[in-house]
Amino acid sequence: MIVKTMAASLRGGAVRLVLSAGSLRRLSLERKLTATLLPCAPRLGHQATNGLRCLHTATMLLTKEGDEAEKSRGQHRPAEDTHGSAEHKSAESTERGEEMGSEYGGYDSEEEMKQRILMRALEFVPEFGWTNEALAEAATAEGLSPAVSGIFQKGAGDLVLHFVQDCNKRLSEQLTEENKLVQLGQAENKETDQFLRDAIEARLRMLIPYMDKWTQAMGILVMPQNLPESVTLLTALVDEICYQGGDRSTDFNWYTRRGMLAAIYNATELVMVQDKSHDFQDTWTFLENRIGNAMMAAQTAQQVKDTGEALVQGLVGAAVTLKNLTGMNQRN
Repeated sequence: MIVKTMAASLRGGAVRLVLSAGSLRRLSLERKLTATLLPCAPRLGHQATNGLRCLHTATMLLTKEGDEAEKSRGQHRPAEDTHGSAEHKSAESTERGEEMGSEYGGYDSEEEMKQRILMRALEFVPEFGWTNEALAEAATAEGLSPAVSGIFQKGAGDLVLHFVQDCNKRLSEQLTEENKLVQLGQAENKETDQFLRDAIEARLRMLIPYMDKWTQAMGILVMPQNLPESVTLLTALVDEICYQGGDRSTDFNWYTRRGMLAAIYNATELVMVQDKSHDFQDTWTFLENRIGNAMMAAQTAQQVKDTGEALVQGLVGAAVTLKNLTGMNQRN
């Protein structure tokens, strides 16, 4: 038996002992030490060393007593069935694992389960749109109850935001890989305007599989409960594009470039949802023109004073435009 921690505090001839004990399974160490040390207390006085010596003696006595008792019981204890014990522990472990698995539908955590449902729900968007129904269908496809879709507090908003975040991540990986090829001399370095145009086009092309339902998604993104995260994701997108394009500025130009790029992205996205041309050629022409205008504006030192305000205004403006174009009621 091991006494892990000992501390003694002596005040006014009284002894206060605090012990933390380990592996004393049959007795309360505090009570036995108190009973053992009580006769020693009058002799302690103000000398702490005597108190600690008394504590040490009492601990040794208890240890000896406990060891003897343990030894005595060991002589009469039948041999343990180690094989059976191991099987019992294994069964308990399996049972606990099954309980945890059933709690999250076989997933390791609630977060993993949510991510799987969100990814699966994208398969149902073309049929059901960006709706709670798509989430319920995804839960069913994952072998869960449709009611599990209720774990998403924002409902369809969580689905759209997840998709936007995933697209941003994929673009970041794509741009990082392209830059690696440039550094290895396996690809040519692009001019700034070409890089920006290609990056925005690559990001917008990720919307094509859901284009028939994307006006609905844009409306969901600008709803009050989703707007803060939507702005954050747009800010992260333009920041990643600028950074991958070589922008390392720390002055006011940082805000200028990102504000302009956010406005260009929003405007091009609005054009894209109305574009009926082959492979969205009208959209890419519009994008190229806007990038050209932005480059000229940067040369004349036009600046965006507040990127956050510009992003919010752009999103709200997009919502108004969408409502005018589609007649969509945002409260539905």
